[in-house]
Amino acid sequence: MIHMPDISDYDKSGYDYTKYWIDRQYEDFAEKRVLNRLLPNNGGQLLDLGGSFGRFATTYCPRYKKAIILDFSKQALEQANHLAKRHNITNLETIWGNAYHTPFEDKNFDTVLLIRVLHHIKNVPALFTEIYRVLKPNGTLIIEMANKIHLKSTLSNLVKGKFNFRHDLSPIQLSGTNGDEESGIFYNFHPDDIKNKLAQSFIIDRKISANNLRLPPNLKKRIPIPILLALDQIIEPIFTLFNWGPSVWFRCHKKES
Repeated sequence: MIHMPDISDYDKSGYDYTKYWIDRQYEDFAEKRVLNRLLPNNGGQLLDLGGSFGRFATTYCPRYKKAIILDFSKQALEQANHLAKRHNITNLETIWGNAYHTPFEDKNFDTVLLIRVLHHIKNVPALFTEIYRVLKPNGTLIIEMANKIHLKSTLSNLVKGKFNFRHDLSPIQLSGTNGDEESGIFYNFHPDDIKNKLAQSFIIDRKISANNLRLPPNLKKRIPIPILLALDQIIEPIFTLFNWGPSVWFRCHKKES
């Protein structure tokens, strides 16, 4: 029997992930814009690992012959199926499963997405090994991570006198694994730590800092989304350079052994 690390079980907690996005239109648009920029123009098969209710399905399904969402939440997969019907998406399949041990054959996918999933991952190297297994030669991995050294966190730690904060590569665990919280496991990572782990099996060819305008909800509601997105794009290069954004994205290609 294969031992698997603890995972976040949204169904166990009864958490409906769709509700998280009701007041986060700016973040939703910003992330879809980043994904549009990083995705290949077309491909055979795509795996949205931990893809939940299919938030990005309308972005990637038109570019691929077939897309699969694998998620541990059966409720989210039902929501993804409803979304596909609403948008007349016919090339999307949903599969219940554990990201650490997927049911797919070796070298099966042209592209794997790991977006807003890594912060729920306790054993990052094990997950990267599984992704490497199912990716085709030179396949693309697009990964998003919750950034522990974003600008607000950096300034907060400097005020507290923690001057070595940005040099500490260890992740920050923000919640436990006892199942009584919305997400269970939740980690913020250092970009350099993830880069080092990716470098074992992947070649990173691009990095983007996203959701750079971390504003109070009431303020975000007063500023039109197009303006927020325009400002986000202006500050993106410097936030990417210094890892200041709360969300960091990498596009990688599979190394061949």
